[in-house]
Amino acid sequence: DARAAASDGELRWERMIRHYRGFVRAAATNPNIAAVPWSTQPGDKLVMQDVLTAVLDRAGGRGLVVLINGEGESVATAGEGSTPDTFTTLNSVTDAMTGATSVRFERVAKTSYLAAATPVSTANGTLAGVVVLLVPVDGATLARWTLSLSPSSALALSAPDRKILASSLDAKFNTKLAAANVGDVIRLGEDQYATVSRPLVDDGGVVGTIVGLGRSEDQASRDLVGKVRRMVLLLGLVAVLMSWLVSAFAPAPAPAMST
Repeated sequence: DARAAASDGELRWERMIRHYRGFVRAAATNPNIAAVPWSTQPGDKLVMQDVLTAVLDRAGGRGLVVLINGEGESVATAGEGSTPDTFTTLNSVTDAMTGATSVRFERVAKTSYLAAATPVSTANGTLAGVVVLLVPVDGATLARWTLSLSPSSALALSAPDRKILASSLDAKFNTKLAAANVGDVIRLGEDQYATVSRPLVDDGGVVGTIVGLGRSEDQASRDLVGKVRRMVLLLGLVAVLMSWLVSAFAPAPAPAMST
């Protein structure tokens, strides 16, 4: 279960990067975004917001999509989420301002994001701005990924310094998860989990690991035995109760006839 969970998490990460790269590129070539200089009329801004909202919907509906100009100032926005003081501090935006589409793992206001950015160019090829998509990668994200896995599986996202950034388990286990070595079997609460990790890579290189956790078979077996024992005990109690009820409410035997 741990190996399957880690592999599934790694594949989902790679799929997100591939899809988000395509989403921002499509937005940048949309006629309403590519028509620069951008109009400041309210109606035109609403049209641009509709384009950005469509990008966010394709990315799952969580996060933020922003169109910024060459100075890093917001032109149009869709969605909600933490924003940096200036978008030019994002590695993905820095890459896009040099002309490259980039997908990077970013931390903004203690929140982890997968950020995709692509340049928007003028007719003569100069930079007009950047389309930026920021999608949170948090506990809710990982919990959604585990829905397709075994019920005994879990996922955690670890930074290069082993700090746990997100987990599908209770956050109170993050310290134990961070201290575990790769391949360790660790106890979290009443359960034991095997752990397997896979590296996560963005356009800048390795940014952390996805940790797959699988509740150990011995633990699962003990849980099953415990459930069977409780069921047997319950059935025994029901049998005793039924026997008592039958004897309590059964009619008294008729007195013997004297001759």
